[in-house]
Amino acid sequence: MMTGCLFVQRSFSSTTNGTIDTVDRYAWSENAGWVDFGGLGDVHVTDSVLTGYAYSENVGWISLNCSNTDSCTTVDYGVANDGSGDLSGYAWSENAGWIDFSAATINSDGEFTGYAYSENVGWISLNCSNTDTCLTVDYKVKTDYRPQDQRPACDNGRDDDGDGLIDYPNDRGCSDLNDNNEVDPSLAFIPPAKPNISDTDVTVTQDGLLSFTNLPDNIIQIAVSVMPGFEDASWEDISQKEDILKRYDNAPKLYIKFRTKNGAVSDVIVYERNADADNSPQVINDGDIVKTVNNPDVYIIKLKNNKQYKRLILSPSVFKSYGHLKWSNLKIISQSELDSYATSNLVKETKDSIIYELYANGDKGERKMLNAGKLYDADSVYEINAVDRDSYILVK
Repeated sequence: MMTGCLFVQRSFSSTTNGTIDTVDRYAWSENAGWVDFGGLGDVHVTDSVLTGYAYSENVGWISLNCSNTDSCTTVDYGVANDGSGDLSGYAWSENAGWIDFSAATINSDGEFTGYAYSENVGWISLNCSNTDTCLTVDYKVKTDYRPQDQRPACDNGRDDDGDGLIDYPNDRGCSDLNDNNEVDPSLAFIPPAKPNISDTDVTVTQDGLLSFTNLPDNIIQIAVSVMPGFEDASWEDISQKEDILKRYDNAPKLYIKFRTKNGAVSDVIVYERNADADNSPQVINDGDIVKTVNNPDVYIIKLKNNKQYKRLILSPSVFKSYGHLKWSNLKIISQSELDSYATSNLVKETKDSIIYELYANGDKGERKMLNAGKLYDADSVYEINAVDRDSYILVK
């Protein structure tokens, strides 16, 4: 992918578009030797991506982003940064192949920590602290970039005051890049009044459909969810309220809130159906998404060879990465029924042959490659997409 000479034009660096330190610039691999992220590779670190090249005398140039070679239309790859210093994605080397950065981070001091991994050369340590060897061999990769939460409000790439303007000099509340408050003191903000829904009721029509009575006239949007935190919901036009409520015909409990044209949000209405209204059992099919009434965790069901499995969907963002999954199709089941499904933590990415064991902790998790020779139930392995896989940090 890279041939010929590498010509580099140096550019301005900062905490938002950082370059690599002239001294602290090396990573170490038992098989590839020293890997230089500085020098002529012109590595840049931003809130979203890493660009440029690293170099090893043993494996040659390592491209951190397809934009380096104008190849994104044919092979779209790159090392990504989530703005908090957590890295993901892949670099490419003609000799080392794909290099996974999902086990690497950039800390508050701009130091890379953790590892990159290549199937061809193994683990690449980005900091001597990984192996407690700094007293004998002091190495690390360091940048002048800093994660968003380590930078002043006027230089963190975020709209901290919600006025639609970001950082100095765009936000009028910022005096310079070091200003830690985006709020313009000359603009006094009076929040809009919360809509009064004290007289609003959820009713059941003769057709068995849900409706509202005494809804305030200034309501323009509605959000409906089966979760108290509204993780599965978005704001929708109030004129579609009947169609929206139809999606949740089978939900025993609904959480409903409203928004006015001024952006004010109402209190939450909690609606519970009559427990005796519908006792017919639900049919659970392969690929269905399920949860219990009192727990926000959502699982996807797998039925194969007369076996029943469930797998946790780690977060709403992972859920949304699967275009075929719809919150409106979520089925509510009892805890005893959920417990009847065996929990699977084995997965493989659709285009990959590596099987990982997953370990979830809230909306975060870790993945480990399944040890060679370890026995496992092949029917329990779920095929997942890259977003789902990379939401779990790769660990040894």
